[in-house]
Parts: sequence; structure tokens; C-alpha cells
Amino acid sequence: GKGSLGTSYKAVLEDGSAVVVKRLRDLTVSYEEFEQQIGTISKLRHRNLIPLRAYYYSKDEKLLVQDYFPLGSLSLLLHGPKGAGRTSLDWDARLKIALGVA
Repeated sequence: GKGSLGTSYKAVLEDGSAVVVKRLRDLTVSYEEFEQQIGTISKLRHRNLIPLRAYYYSKDEKLLVQDYFPLGSLSLLLHGPKGAGRTSLDWDARLKIALGVA
């Protein structure tokens, strides 16, 4: 799916496990700055955050690899699918997530 940072792709590995590869769009940073940000992201631990499994950096391509979760994106959970009959997280669930992250 497409997001504000780029496009995410589901990939199935040889062992049958699935990961998400996020291709970062229009990101112009040095390797040192990218690695510093990756270091910060890698240290974050929370039950509502998906850990970073791997990353790739080149001048023209930046990729992040995370575990795949079939429930979809946070945006989908918050706002529901597009179209009629949209269902989303209720306010109690939203508040629990917000308090858990704070």
C-alpha cells in the first residue's frame, strides 16, 4: 500500500514467513544520517510498534523490512476501508493505544 513515506510491499520468504518491505520515497539523506535514524528506530520497543528487521541504503534506494501483520495499516484500523459500510476502531480502543504510546 501507499503511505506518506513511500510504498509498502508484502514479500514471502523461502521459509514461508511474510515481511513488509517499505520503499522510502524521495528521501535524500546521507548514509550517516540514515543509519543514525535507523539506530533510533531500532531502539524503540512497544507492543503497538512493529520492530525493524533489516534495512537497505543506497544513493537511489532506501528500504525498511518489518514483520507482516495481516490486519493492515494503522490508517486502515483508524479510519476503516474506503467506501460504504466503513468500520474503524472505536474511541475506547484508540484511547488505549494513545495512552500506551505516551
